[in-house]
Amino acid sequence: MNAEMRKGACPTVQTPMASGDGLLVRVKPPGGRIAADAARAVANASGRCGNGVLELTNRANLQIRGLRAETVADFAAVVLTHGLAAAEPAAEIVRNVMTSPLGASDPSADADSHAMAEEIEALLAEEPGLRALPPKFGFLTDGGGAVPLTGVTADIGFRWTGGRLLATLDGTTVAAMIAPDALTETARALALAFLELAVPGQRMRDVDAEAVYRAAGLATGPAPLLAPAPLPPVGIGSSYVGIGLPLGQIDAEILTALAGLAGAFGDGWLRLTPWRTVLIAGVQHGEELAEAAMGLGLAAMDNDPRLGIAACVGGPACSSGTVPARRDAILLAAAGIAGVHVSGCAKGCALSRAAPITLVGNAGRYDVVRNGRAGDLPTERGLAIGRAIALLRPKVSA
Repeated sequence: MNAEMRKGACPTVQTPMASGDGLLVRVKPPGGRIAADAARAVANASGRCGNGVLELTNRANLQIRGLRAETVADFAAVVLTHGLAAAEPAAEIVRNVMTSPLGASDPSADADSHAMAEEIEALLAEEPGLRALPPKFGFLTDGGGAVPLTGVTADIGFRWTGGRLLATLDGTTVAAMIAPDALTETARALALAFLELAVPGQRMRDVDAEAVYRAAGLATGPAPLLAPAPLPPVGIGSSYVGIGLPLGQIDAEILTALAGLAGAFGDGWLRLTPWRTVLIAGVQHGEELAEAAMGLGLAAMDNDPRLGIAACVGGPACSSGTVPARRDAILLAAAGIAGVHVSGCAKGCALSRAAPITLVGNAGRYDVVRNGRAGDLPTERGLAIGRAIALLRPKVSA
């Protein structure tokens, strides 16, 4: 396999991206869940082929860091062997499907979100015309229930709301009600309509959504208002335990340990979420599992201060970052400051939505954006991290 060294796009296991600490790839487990044995294999390969650092992204993907040109093919082979990627690189690039994490394990859900995701992934594998979708174009399936994808958006979404299945498009306030057995055809029609109407570089939010619906043959009505983005589902649920990965990062040893916990306490699967938490379902002894997770240095209590901060890896691991964002985020958490997004640069990879406070790396110091995104206009510029902590401590509660 010839690895394609890509910068500025979403990497896959076959198309790595160069960064400050080597090459990075993303593993996109089908349905957002990974079996314990596959998780152990990925952990082992990340240490053997990379630097053993793994990140859970806001698309519920596992990002593997520190690979080398000579080890990319070895790592990809492990991922493909465990069914965690499409064999065809072009199909893997567009296989971007987020799903509400519990699937059929949630009796309160309206539908099995994992089965819905499988339908869309099969469509992306079988429909050559969809290879033209932008690399960051994404789908979403939400079955409702105990852990819905509230606050999460995608170019094309399918959400069960009030007993109805709605097709939604990013950037619009209308939706189309569809029959459950029309999911695959609707996904195909909407994606092809987007490709017909969009110009290169656009995403769904950049085009006329009503025109996309019309081209797909769908009638629309007002979309229901979604609740605000929830807190990360951390802690003991009805039959699951949510485990937070502080700042979204773990190492290979911790992933191996998490796989062991999934087998010992749950149904043997790790369910990844876009909130940088992992859910283990089928749990009978939640307190014991939560205690074991905290023993690994992970968050199993929803009041853990580390959960209130989002941060990318920053420099020098990321060549775009001019500040050590993750290290400084730990300092913020230790100071009791929450509600903050620490971004190594103006791209804002760790959090796409607005935050109460965003610290944006700029030439080795931080600019401050209030109630906005990393690329928005700052209100203060050029702060060292100590000065930023002094500025924010009295204004942001833990």
